[in-house]
Amino acid sequence: MQYGIIALTKGGVNLAKKIKSFFLQSDIFTLPKLNQGDFINIEENFADFVGEIFTKYKTLIFIMATGIVVRSVAKYIRNKTVDPAIVVIDEAGQFVISLLSGHIGGANDVAKDIAQKIGATPVITTASDVQKKISVDMLAKKYNLIISSMDDAKKITSLIVNNEPVFVESEIKLDIPDYLKIDKSLAKGLICVTNKDQIYEEKPFVKLIPQNIILGIGCKKDVSYEKMIKFVENELKILNIDKKSIKYIATIDIKKEEKAILELAKYLDVQIVFFMKEDIEEIEANFSKSEFVKKNVGVSNVCETTAFLASARKGKFLLNKKASDGITLAITQMNMD
Repeated sequence: MQYGIIALTKGGVNLAKKIKSFFLQSDIFTLPKLNQGDFINIEENFADFVGEIFTKYKTLIFIMATGIVVRSVAKYIRNKTVDPAIVVIDEAGQFVISLLSGHIGGANDVAKDIAQKIGATPVITTASDVQKKISVDMLAKKYNLIISSMDDAKKITSLIVNNEPVFVESEIKLDIPDYLKIDKSLAKGLICVTNKDQIYEEKPFVKLIPQNIILGIGCKKDVSYEKMIKFVENELKILNIDKKSIKYIATIDIKKEEKAILELAKYLDVQIVFFMKEDIEEIEANFSKSEFVKKNVGVSNVCETTAFLASARKGKFLLNKKASDGITLAITQMNMD
């Protein structure tokens, strides 16, 4: 579920019902004596209740005093990459406060949205928003980039909000504000948008990783998972590709039950895209051919064709077909311009 709305007073419940009408995927929690039939009762100690729902919703909307919320959520807070967005609203609906996970969690946007809908004042305190500047985490969120280090992100964002020059070096097309369009030599910090594993800069930097790498894989039946992961990791290392940049593993649909591929996807925490024989046949003439593969799976090439198809037929090959111990691998980079 997306939104959990919590209210402890009659006025709060009335406001909760109004807010629920804006968000279809939402639940209202309240005290049994205030339940109007379709709400969820808060039966236990309030702090314990908050702990129960803290990770079950992407956004928690509390209609009550900020102090109650702060004391209740404090011990459950981990970090901004996993915490839910927390928004607090007073019972009268005058102020909508973005309390936690304003950027990555989206609390700032939710607060602004609710405030606009109920005629309230949004309260946003993040420095970058107040100054109308983009933070590292907001840039990452806008372009679906993975932040390599939150500590590094904080350091570079601190430079931005303190009006220090920061340079953006990117392998993909970004629409960045003018104050980040400076000469690299003048920068005191860098935002490096790259799928490279190791990068070397003399100045402080944060790495933002686009997920634009496709692994196309073919293999013999019951091939060793250990050999597959070793082969893949070795080729990624040679090409200096960050594992976090992998978007998909691609293969043919008859490999849906192939344990090594399933385990590789689990290890890399990525989805597998399966293509039918007919999809591959449309383009296989453009790639290297293997009669052995044709005899066994019905097409003459699996790794290159599926890597290409998974990149929306626009990918650039970083690695053409390479074989090892009954495994074939090809790597494409998606076009993100």
